[in-house]
Amino acid sequence: MHALWNSLISRATDKGLFTMALHLCSAVLAVPMLWWVGLPHELSHPYLLASVLLHGLYIFVLTKVYAHSAFGPAYIVMRGMAPVFVTVIALAFLGESFDRSSSLGLLFLTLGILFLMSTYQRHIARSLRWGQIKFALLNAGVIALYTVVDGAGARVSGSALSYVLLSAVFEPMLVYALAYRQQTRALWTFSKTNAGLIVLGSVISIAGYSMVLWAMTVSPMALVSALRETSVVFAMLISILWFKEGRLLPAAFSTGLVLVGIAFLKM
Repeated sequence: MHALWNSLISRATDKGLFTMALHLCSAVLAVPMLWWVGLPHELSHPYLLASVLLHGLYIFVLTKVYAHSAFGPAYIVMRGMAPVFVTVIALAFLGESFDRSSSLGLLFLTLGILFLMSTYQRHIARSLRWGQIKFALLNAGVIALYTVVDGAGARVSGSALSYVLLSAVFEPMLVYALAYRQQTRALWTFSKTNAGLIVLGSVISIAGYSMVLWAMTVSPMALVSALRETSVVFAMLISILWFKEGRLLPAAFSTGLVLVGIAFLKM
């Protein structure tokens, strides 16, 4: 799900407008759903505030990433490095610990994810200069921060789904007010033209992240974060088969490492 809605952004004619429209659509869809599932517990509200600010930064940087980089390599850097950052934060500040099997799983997952970079043609990999890759690395750090914040918030919210929905209502507002308020007419016109893809992206974005946060209420954050980033395998397939950005054969080895990592996590 995550790889799919990111690929929709990457191929949009205006990546900034599509990203903004997708998150605004998510906010509109979340309101009636909140009426049905109810609000999260008030203990989660401080986490929600931090999450809204971090997701606003994430949305803004995401448009910069896809505006300057090929989808596949940029996605791998963002999602591949995020579990490493989450692991460090969880170990240092949350007191989470892992057994040998889980540690091996994290290692194989991370290696498999990062090795996916080798599946891309050299001219694409070389095109990721520091001026471009810095946005992907910055977003990896932002992803790690909001993952930890949201994982902690979901654990005290009483309902991961209600937490995600309330976050979805507010998270695009800051970016809209700061960067897109003057483009309201263009945003409306673009949204009407691309309504189907925007709604599709919004639905799978909400559904996918709800699954992730629910998993974090019953499992260590770093393990869930690492497992979530197996989305790079799907991003790789989309990138190679749809965008024609990479090579399929070397990707098989990377996928094998990822599958070994998943097997260790399940032990």
